[in-house]
Amino acid sequence: MRRVFIYLLFSLFLPACDAEFSPAGELTDDPLILAMTADPPWARPTDSVTLDALVHWPGRVPSRLWLRCIPEFEDVLSCAETHWPADGQVPTCTDDPDAALCLASTDATATMTVPADLIPTTDVLTVYAHLAVSADPDPTMCLEAMRTQTPSERCLLSAKRILVVPEGLAHANPRFADITLDGTTLATATPLPAPDTSRLTIGLDPASLDELDTEPGSPVTHYLGLALYTDCGTIAFTGDESLWEEGPYNRTISCTEPADGTQRTCTAVTSDLTFETAGACTLYLVVRDNLGGIAHHTTVFYP
Repeated sequence: MRRVFIYLLFSLFLPACDAEFSPAGELTDDPLILAMTADPPWARPTDSVTLDALVHWPGRVPSRLWLRCIPEFEDVLSCAETHWPADGQVPTCTDDPDAALCLASTDATATMTVPADLIPTTDVLTVYAHLAVSADPDPTMCLEAMRTQTPSERCLLSAKRILVVPEGLAHANPRFADITLDGTTLATATPLPAPDTSRLTIGLDPASLDELDTEPGSPVTHYLGLALYTDCGTIAFTGDESLWEEGPYNRTISCTEPADGTQRTCTAVTSDLTFETAGACTLYLVVRDNLGGIAHHTTVFYP
């Protein structure tokens, strides 16, 4: 993988690649879309991409609607409306796999196929995945909101950009590893600790970071953004506040490949999580590698 080419590519194409997500921090009962993932985040013609989303909607299992949009020159906010069919009937991607706009799924996750004729040469191309999350059992009631990009309390909207890259380029999502609370591995469901402050440690699997795959000779360090969300209580820095981070809910994880190409490492992030509830609550973690790759983790604490 040629890093110079990749960084040039992303300096040109990554701005505004995804919809804006809710800022990290303490959560309320307000429904929010916290992240969207595409696996893989870079694809080639005929590749299948699995779409998922991290949604905070207490007390509900909301419905979802996924659209695929292939832009000509439009940005993510105008793609769907530009390619909306004149008769208002959006075809499914199964019925019309080459459609500029099609309905990929109404399931919790979706599989989207990159059209065979979307062939990049020296530049990358783009496919947008649009998502509506609804309190209504039938998410197609959000189609008009998706056309006009006007979210509401009943129709939350988000989008993600998938890059269609030339042969020889590839990229994978990062992976979490070694997430612990007071030294114990944090499962997706775990008993609620007593109201007190616990030490939260968050690590990444350095083997998942292909952006560190370079020829030996010089060290490479890559920085990933970590967002923390919770309705369990408050999160604080451990010890003195960092001068290099936005705050305790927005952290940075650094991963390094040494010059000799030996063991790569990622520096774990530690935080103090103070539980302030006696009821069920949730902790969400979202890591972004700034190259389109995203991973998320959810732990539900139960009384």
